[in-house]
Amino acid sequence: HLQTQEFLNEPGNPNSLSYNHVTSFLDDPNDPDQYLWISTKGGGINRMNKSERTFIHFDKDKGLPDNIVYGVLADKQGHIWGSTNQGLFCMLQDSSGEFYFRNFSKSDGLQENEFNSGAFARLPDGRLVFGGINGYNIFDPEIILTPELHAPTMITNLLVNNQPVRPNDDSGILEEPIEYANKIRLPPSAKIFTLQFAALNYFKSDRVKYRYLLEGAHDHWVENGQNRTATFVQLKPKEYTFRVQGSNSQGLWSDQVAELRIQIIPPWWRSSWATILYLSLGVGAIWIAFRIIVYRSNLRRQLAYEKKEAERVKELDSLKTQLYMNMTHEFRTPLTVILGMARQIQENPKDNFRSGLEMIIRNGQNLLGMVNRMLSLSKLENGKMTLELASGDIIAFMRNIVEAFRSFLSNKNIQTHFLPEVDQVWMEYDPDKLQQVISNLISNAYKFTPEGGHIYFTVRRQDEMLLVKIKDTGSGISANHLDKVFDRFYQADESVTRKHEGTGIGLALCKELVALMKGEISVLSPPVGARKGTEFTVQIPIKEVIPAHGIKAIPLASSSDLSQSIMKDAISKTVDMEELVDPMTTAEETIPLILLVEDNPDVAGYIAACLADFRLLVAGNGKEGFELAREYVPDIIVSDVMMPEMDGFTFCEKIKSDEQTNHIPVILLTARADFDSKMEGLQHGANAYLAKPFEKQELLVTIQNLITLRDKSKRHYQRMTGLRVQTGAEIEEDTLSNPDDPFLVKVREAIAENISDFNFNVEQLAGIVHLSHSQLARKLDALIGYSPNQLIRHLRLDKAKQLLRNSDLSIGSIAYECGFIDPSYFSRVFKKEVGETPAGWRSAEVSD
Repeated sequence: HLQTQEFLNEPGNPNSLSYNHVTSFLDDPNDPDQYLWISTKGGGINRMNKSERTFIHFDKDKGLPDNIVYGVLADKQGHIWGSTNQGLFCMLQDSSGEFYFRNFSKSDGLQENEFNSGAFARLPDGRLVFGGINGYNIFDPEIILTPELHAPTMITNLLVNNQPVRPNDDSGILEEPIEYANKIRLPPSAKIFTLQFAALNYFKSDRVKYRYLLEGAHDHWVENGQNRTATFVQLKPKEYTFRVQGSNSQGLWSDQVAELRIQIIPPWWRSSWATILYLSLGVGAIWIAFRIIVYRSNLRRQLAYEKKEAERVKELDSLKTQLYMNMTHEFRTPLTVILGMARQIQENPKDNFRSGLEMIIRNGQNLLGMVNRMLSLSKLENGKMTLELASGDIIAFMRNIVEAFRSFLSNKNIQTHFLPEVDQVWMEYDPDKLQQVISNLISNAYKFTPEGGHIYFTVRRQDEMLLVKIKDTGSGISANHLDKVFDRFYQADESVTRKHEGTGIGLALCKELVALMKGEISVLSPPVGARKGTEFTVQIPIKEVIPAHGIKAIPLASSSDLSQSIMKDAISKTVDMEELVDPMTTAEETIPLILLVEDNPDVAGYIAACLADFRLLVAGNGKEGFELAREYVPDIIVSDVMMPEMDGFTFCEKIKSDEQTNHIPVILLTARADFDSKMEGLQHGANAYLAKPFEKQELLVTIQNLITLRDKSKRHYQRMTGLRVQTGAEIEEDTLSNPDDPFLVKVREAIAENISDFNFNVEQLAGIVHLSHSQLARKLDALIGYSPNQLIRHLRLDKAKQLLRNSDLSIGSIAYECGFIDPSYFSRVFKKEVGETPAGWRSAEVSD
């Protein structure tokens, strides 16, 4: 049974027939069962895979002379021949199996390039016949495909600067004909030269092609076609190798390559002796340049040194200026207590005479201690301080120092651990100066160790040195400050250290004293906040002595004296809030409530005495003060600037940016009395800025003025919003704050949205504005002098007036609309507030 299948060109499918006009078929001579060759009149030829029904295309892009193929035949060797509009072709395979084409045209002896459709045949003797428009061609394929012999290629002529060069002419380039030359030398003046060449192949010489390679100029063969010349321009002076190769008429390259070595002589200024001269000059120039660079480097180094020295002097001046500022601060704080308590004793000798006198003595001792430390540092700088050596057991001496501090450190619940690795070390040392060093380091550890922390004091012997290590569990020192902590007047500019201020001479004094003992001091610290503590190490050379019973114990200051000597360098104990009585339950609420934020107990005690007529809350730092301000909403805040945990500027800014506390006036009371500090405080929102030492009356007048201003603001808001003014005199408009406070706007909007809700109450209003009932009451009282219930009732009645004036609703309906569940109660409240019944008020409004 015969089956047929149609194959057509499918656009976009590369495996379909290349063209629908088919001119001939040919079973593949090498694999007739698998492949079929198909010629087309416009799509070249196709190789069809009979089993897969797919087509592979061969066209002009793959080497065919033309895409119009009239017919295909196979010769005895299995090569496929075909006729086209542009001559004949033979399809061959290389050693890798890839197909390629060998094409023949009229120049190869064909009757014409164009052939006829169907005019092709293979004769019994193997010859092939193809008919065309001008006759036919008959030939033996085996003879046609026989390769030609490869002919050699020769260089035939040389031109320099476009002039021919002959042997032994004036140029002196050639001593023999160029055909026999192996090497030529071209002068520097040879800017352009040309080589001519030819292949000794006289069979179809018009089809011979050439290619050449100039080693040293390029690394690839240059296809030159049938052109028999190669020209080179402006080549660099050096040696090159020129190679040229020719092909036969079939395009096969000859194995015989013509070769010529070409040396271009450099000009005299590029010759070897010129190069030596240049090198000599270069070395000389480099030496001179080196000397100039060294001179400039030394000059830059000198300038850098002078600049660094100038910066060091400037920094020292700055640090000294900072020292004087800090000293001013340190002096002002105890002077505030001394002068203030002295005035109180003068005014009322019988009240708190003993405690006031103790505070004066204690703060006077602080001043004396600061002066003594300054004098000690001055003596060290001038070389006027010497060691006063004594002999004794230094382990016992240090144990006594640590024990003397133990009770003082327990105030902050800090545990002290004395861990000597040896029981005794008898040696010579200066007890007074060593006590200063150890006391300063313990004081420093105390300042930066949190409550409940630990201080470890270890002593061990290492060869001829005594190693003393004091390690705390505090917040640590920033890495960029570690190398400067022992500099005179230096203070690390971070909040963790700025909290405690100080003069910046304690650690510098330690370093100078240790150096006087011919020892060393160093510090290690983790990153700030790591809570792994800072470790100071003191190394002192040991000059041993023989223990003797006749040696008296070296005297040591008492625990109390030691505590007093470093009291100012240590952080004062924060006021214990548990000892305070709740001011909201033990005093009349009509008395203004003042929050005092101060870290110095003596100053806090003095200010508290000044504010005896007010209710008082006390906080030991800004963080604690902010929490108390949010909880109690005081009428006035009085705050120091330099405090631990949070300084006064940050505290003031947080108070003014918090919706719950932003209405509270803040007075900054600090020893930083300079203009810049005052401006900084005002920029952070402070209402007043007083400098220590201050007059009691100045503080009281400032507080009273702020309270008066607050009361005026209340009455002004009451008038602006229609609330009944409860107390006070005439209002001075230019002294009042803006009544459109964002918090009040928020409260009024919350009430307006729920005004018809019978169940809406103060607790719901407090929840909407994120405050407790008591906090909301205190804030509204501070702003407008009304309770939340009074404000809700007023706004409901205000809404009722609008409805009475602008609507025809009944009195009962208006009551319900305004959140009154009982119309009778509404009428009673309305009459009490307005002075008329709702109906009477409506009638009066309508008649008006």
